[in-house]
Amino acid sequence: EREKLYYAIKNILGKAIKARGTSVVNYTDGNGNQGSYQEQLMVYKKLGKPCQICGTSIERIVLGGRGTYFCPSCQV
Repeated sequence: EREKLYYAIKNILGKAIKARGTSVVNYTDGNGNQGSYQEQLMVYKKLGKPCQICGTSIERIVLGGRGTYFCPSCQV
């Protein structure tokens, strides 16, 4: 399972880098361009909307002082 997680992380990071990052508020790269990876986020800022995988409503909790969105069915 560790190897599966490693390759999943590597894949996601590669896609995020190719999309120049995630511009949720005001992030820009060195050339002033915003990233576009936020368009691929599956749960962030989607409170109450159905999970794209299973249809369960997305929830939000505060963890370490920060808001965290998750699917209680797929991610617990």
